[in-house]
Amino acid sequence: MNQLEFDFIGIQDQPSKARPINESVIDFDEKIDWHRTCKLGDWILDKTPYGWRAYYKVQDIKRWFVTIYQRLRYGVADSECWSLDYTLSLYILPRLKHFKKMTRYTYPSNITPERWEEILDEMIWAFEYMLNEDKFIKFPMSSIDFNDPSSFNREKTPEQKQDWIRYLDESNALQYRKNQALLLFAKYYESLWD
Repeated sequence: MNQLEFDFIGIQDQPSKARPINESVIDFDEKIDWHRTCKLGDWILDKTPYGWRAYYKVQDIKRWFVTIYQRLRYGVADSECWSLDYTLSLYILPRLKHFKKMTRYTYPSNITPERWEEILDEMIWAFEYMLNEDKFIKFPMSSIDFNDPSSFNREKTPEQKQDWIRYLDESNALQYRKNQALLLFAKYYESLWD
């Protein structure tokens, strides 16, 4: 067999059991043994009262030790960076609230003290919204049955459609307000001193 013949051997000519590309690699008719720990460990956790609850509690304790170690060694833990916007909001919001309550003697020179108070209120609102959107807008639960997954795709009644339209309009308005407040935060970031 010369090189040209070798390069153009088809799948049907190959001696191996190669499957066509569109055929599944995993045969789902076969039962796949999958274990979280190992076969014996999973059996013990299944048979022990509160076994899995204890397993996950141990995982939480392990994550806590890793977090403490990373904070001591690096100053920041990986778990704080999983959702950095949320973590920063948790840090900024109480400080903005305290800054607003304390006696301040300065404000930006291009605005009035009353306008400065309004800007601070908007900044505080934006970070509160980022921490808990559900506090400001309610998700329309009337059109969803969580016990029936097909209800998400089911045709909605006119009232349910109106609820969704209202929800989307309110959500867009709140997102716009949040973005404007964050722009104010960026603009007056260097003015947050007394």
